[in-house]
Amino acid sequence: MESVVTVTRKGDRIMLIKLVIEGNIVNIISAYAPQVVLEDQTKRDFWEQMDEILQEIPVGENLVIGGDFNGHGGIDKLGYERVHGGYGFGDKNEAGESILNFALASGLIRRGRNI
Repeated sequence: MESVVTVTRKGDRIMLIKLVIEGNIVNIISAYAPQVVLEDQTKRDFWEQMDEILQEIPVGENLVIGGDFNGHGGIDKLGYERVHGGYGFGDKNEAGESILNFALASGLIRRGRNI
């Protein structure tokens, strides 16, 4: 049996949906990061809200994060091997570096071929 346990919104850019699927808890975060041209404070607020929502998820529960983070992680994974699978293209930009730094700080590690 599948059911929605909770739905949590953080502003108009982040939503967490907690589901039970075949007896397993699955947390799904949908996020839409601020565009590169927006103010730095807006970007900082977004990453703080992402951190807050991750703190609501108990260790050991399944997590899927999807959305548009408006950044380019690039092909170079140097320094980010734990979170970057090397499947990007082009050069990393500032927003892409923010994504990778957040993944490292949050303990979101690459597992196998999935990231």
